[in-house]
Amino acid sequence: MILNDPITTLSGVGPAQAKKLAKLGIVYIRDLLHHFPHRYDDFSHITPINALRPGESFVVKAIIISKNFRRIFHKHTSVLEAIISDATGSAAVVWFNQPFLDTSLKAGSEYLFAGEVKFYKSLQFQNPVWELAKTETVHVGRIVPVYPLTQGIYPKWFRSLLKRVLDALPKLVDPLPAELYQKFSLSDYDSAIRAVHFPKSLADTTNVRRRLAFDELLLYELRIMAQKHALRTHMAFPIPFDELKTKLCVNELPFPLTKSQRRAAWDIIKDLGRSTPTNRMLVGDVGSGKTIVAALATLQAVSSGKQVAIMVPTDILARQHFETFTRVPVVNHFAVGLLTSDASVIGRSIAREKMNKKELTKKIEKGDIPLLIGTHAVIQDTVKFKNLVLAVVDEQHRFGVQQRSLLSSNQAGLVPHFLSMTATPIPRTLALTLYGDLDISKLTELPSGRKQVTTNLVGRNERENVYRQIDRQISSGRQVFVVCPLIEPSDKLGVKSATEEYQRLRRDVFPARKIGLLHGKLRPK
Repeated sequence: MILNDPITTLSGVGPAQAKKLAKLGIVYIRDLLHHFPHRYDDFSHITPINALRPGESFVVKAIIISKNFRRIFHKHTSVLEAIISDATGSAAVVWFNQPFLDTSLKAGSEYLFAGEVKFYKSLQFQNPVWELAKTETVHVGRIVPVYPLTQGIYPKWFRSLLKRVLDALPKLVDPLPAELYQKFSLSDYDSAIRAVHFPKSLADTTNVRRRLAFDELLLYELRIMAQKHALRTHMAFPIPFDELKTKLCVNELPFPLTKSQRRAAWDIIKDLGRSTPTNRMLVGDVGSGKTIVAALATLQAVSSGKQVAIMVPTDILARQHFETFTRVPVVNHFAVGLLTSDASVIGRSIAREKMNKKELTKKIEKGDIPLLIGTHAVIQDTVKFKNLVLAVVDEQHRFGVQQRSLLSSNQAGLVPHFLSMTATPIPRTLALTLYGDLDISKLTELPSGRKQVTTNLVGRNERENVYRQIDRQISSGRQVFVVCPLIEPSDKLGVKSATEEYQRLRRDVFPARKIGLLHGKLRPK
């Protein structure tokens, strides 16, 4: 048996079970070993029968004195009752609808039983976990692993399978040199894998999880470093700095750039001048001015006769960027395309020209559209660029790695420079860990003239006062948004839904006001 053997080489794993295990991502023996428990049940403390109390969970070690199996036909059910005994007393055990246990459990044999004790005529366990008492148990009498499983894969069967595999496998080769894991006081790989599944104590699980987490993070970082190295082997079009147009654009803006905007823009412009592709993330709060920094980078590319693609997660954001870029000084002299699931438009300053998607994609392929703004539609097979040199992704965490890479590899030969933007605050150390292949630029200040955002937490008794303030704001011509965590009601989560709150506000709180309902399940229009 080796780690790369298919799971079907194990006895007891036929095609049907293999199909169910595949839903858990378990195809090879290695996958089985790396399917870790999500918690543990402590069934290691054995209690004498005379110390049992109803309403609590216990583990007992006892002999089955007698058992009685019967079917209750009018209820379509079956019951197996057993009397168990140890040196201190006796108790009852009951299993419902498990007729096979009548042949599995033998009177006169000693077993371990674990579960909640109830009182019904006498103390009794109902449907407890059980196992024959022996030197080394798997399901009771120890720290028992509990796994995330799927329908048709039962906990006892899965644990037994893992135990058989671990017992049969020779010592696992450690992928790390001993001096490395010893330096960080980590377990060796073989001990960690065996102990994470069947620890001797709960304290053991902490150190082995540290070792396995270390391995996961190390592989992640190695992959990021490999990506960064691979990026350096590619070539990109070096975009020259158009100082004159940049100064003209900045001078025509209705507001001065902040220091961090200038610093970030200059870092990006310097990156774009290299013949290796840049891979930079621009981080800044909502309202910190990321878009104008992206516009200054875009200006360099379109001024040199090349193309830029900006991809955003929603139609609304695409339209917002389209309106912004067609008004940015100097940039608005170039044709800007908008491409979403239900829109294909070309804009130049305030002029707009609607056309069908086929016409727009033809213009993109010819190079007649220097700047294309859109949603996932930008990375469809039908969209081909003539000379894409810069790809910008806004709210980059909303896209998968493959979607981002499709935009970066849209044309053969030269790789476009890549700029991603996010308003999600990421501490620098975490950013370097999660995005080690990216250079980071941060916008740390809001543009001048922006009002400070005030956040207040309001208690339930102050709600009426808030409603009065809202009504005054509406009377003065302003708008108010009420944001809820769910669209539809949920019994499980117990938090407000947009549909319920919409009806309540419209009916009970603001009957004289016009209230709208907006959520992601509505059609875009």
